[in-house]
Amino acid sequence: PSSSKSTALSFQEGADCDASKQSQPRRSVNAIELITRNIDRDTPATPGLWKDFSKGHSPRKRSLKRTNYYAEVFSVRKGPAIPKAAGVCVELKTNVILENEFEFARSLSQMIAKRYHQSEDSISVSLDHSACMVMGGTFEGTYVLTITSVALISPTVNKRNTVLITDWLKKNLGVSGHRGVVRFMEVGFANYATCGETMLSLMEKKEASKAGTASGLIREVSMKRSISQHQSKR
Repeated sequence: PSSSKSTALSFQEGADCDASKQSQPRRSVNAIELITRNIDRDTPATPGLWKDFSKGHSPRKRSLKRTNYYAEVFSVRKGPAIPKAAGVCVELKTNVILENEFEFARSLSQMIAKRYHQSEDSISVSLDHSACMVMGGTFEGTYVLTITSVALISPTVNKRNTVLITDWLKKNLGVSGHRGVVRFMEVGFANYATCGETMLSLMEKKEASKAGTASGLIREVSMKRSISQHQSKR
């Protein structure tokens, strides 16, 4: 059995502990509200943040806007599916006399298919050699290459392919880049036809077969592209 002295000591220690707890001041709810406040202006580290939130521009919306911008610039924004028949049409006109134009046209077709990641079945090549052409006031070797496509023409792709195609023509045609012209032509869905139908017609039929009816979205996209191309030519 424990002694009375130890019991008294234990009681005193407990009393001291209770007294220390009671001595700590307790902050009321009103005191906490006085210390904190709602944010109604920007902090030095977040300029313009409150202004954006007040207009409904959250960081997530700003991030989505930037994503859409870069997607449009680099041509990765999702759009209607382009039929495989919409390949690349290539026309080469040169004053160089080719000994084997058939082999040259076949090699050109293979190179274009590789550059645009397409099968050779979707590449069309038209070759006109030994033509009467003048460039820079001389009849020296020259060429005009026209590449036409519905959906494979973009600033970034054109920049890369111009260098590669020009180098290929210098090696295989014997004409340097400063004596040649490369044109990239993007046409609308309604202005490119193969298999007896325009791309717009093929795309609308494919949409109707999946959804049961044509929604008109593809035609609307085609009209917007045509308007944009017309305005860019001004």
